[in-house]
Amino acid sequence: MIGAGRTLLQRAVLNNVRKYSDNKAIGAGLPWPVGNTPKLTITFILFFAPPFWAPFLITRYQMLKK
Repeated sequence: MIGAGRTLLQRAVLNNVRKYSDNKAIGAGLPWPVGNTPKLTITFILFFAPPFWAPFLITRYQMLKK
């Protein structure tokens, strides 16, 4: 039963990829430009890093508050 669901999901994903991917260039389907790699790296760091930093900063603030 699980194998049938997995096969159905794979088939649906493959059909969508074939149907909606007109441009075959790398990164063409992304919503941001990938040509400027240093800018892309900095953008990813600024976007993804704060959720990982926040718990540590909050914990440190709470421990230093006492």
